Amino acid sequence: MANISVVTICWNAGEVIQKTVDSLSFQTSPPFEYIVVDGGSTDNTLNYVNSFSRSPVKVISEKDQGIYDAMNKAVGMCSGDYVYFLNAGDGFVDSFVLESFSQMADKLNHPSLLFGNVVYVWGERSLRRKFSHVNALTLPVSDLCHQAVFAKRSLFNEIGFFDLSYRYAADFDWFLRVFRRGLLGKYVDKDVAYYDGNGVSANKAVEVENEKAEIVRKHYPRHYLIFFNVLFKIFRKVFGVGK
Repeated sequence: MANISVVTICWNAGEVIQKTVDSLSFQTSPPFEYIVVDGGSTDNTLNYVNSFSRSPVKVISEKDQGIYDAMNKAVGMCSGDYVYFLNAGDGFVDSFVLESFSQMADKLNHPSLLFGNVVYVWGERSLRRKFSHVNALTLPVSDLCHQAVFAKRSLFNEIGFFDLSYRYAADFDWFLRVFRRGLLGKYVDKDVAYYDGNGVSANKAVEVENEKAEIVRKHYPRHYLIFFNVLFKIFRKVFGVGK
């Protein structure tokens, strides 16, 4: 089966990281390796991280230039076929996620991106988001949650790492670069992870959307965006696409 490197980015996450490590520990097929890039925590975060024993663990704890700098460091430490980001506070929906997606990667001839659904969680509320609509045409006017995605490690050598000039949406920029290159992305109708809806992206929603708009303008002409934004809204209203 395809090897999956699981990455956690964290900083003083002692209150939430235990459920992340536990969800990884309960997988029927453990990750090829567990990569943790910590921003120099002063709480008990690393105690939880070091309690994981089902796979080789690589940990660095030092100051960084933000989450995407940490993610770039993590990718450089990975050696699996695919990279998956399971950040502090997030967790897999069940014990079979890694096994299922590893098998699916083999079955689908190892696509560049393999992605499923994500369950957003806000306390007692939750919302399942499906990303079946995502492709090179729709992504500029929609989005793709990173916790839905297993990315081939070789992609980072092919198209580059996360652009550190973006503080909030460098992953969106990276996905656009993947799809614009014409690389293969495959959707599987299976839940992957519970995503903490109170994270950075949620608390900085305005900044995220502004940065995404800047990124889209960099990649696409204005007339293209107007046309597909209208088209996507019609499809969402009529067929429920992208909800």
